[in-house]
Amino acid sequence: MFTDLAGSELREAPDGWHVIVPLGGAKHGLWLRELPPIGSMLAVDLPLDRNFDLRLRAAHRFWLALERRPVGSPPLAQSTGVRDRHILALRAVDGCP
Repeated sequence: MFTDLAGSELREAPDGWHVIVPLGGAKHGLWLRELPPIGSMLAVDLPLDRNFDLRLRAAHRFWLALERRPVGSPPLAQSTGVRDRHILALRAVDGCP
């Protein structure tokens, strides 16, 4: 399973299993309701919600990384300026310095 990959992390939580898999220069976060048997096939279950396009791109990037192909830029890549403005806005809302 994914824990055989170098740098992977597996943690049990009340809602299932959380896995961090570093592949293709990115850390992919996975949630598994239960651990699958070793060697079994896995499927991706994506809800048809307002974030479907982002989830689909993230799943595609994960598949590309598993296939050792270039993954491209992250789905939510932002410029440094935009990211910094978002951080400042969140700090203002949270009341942090």
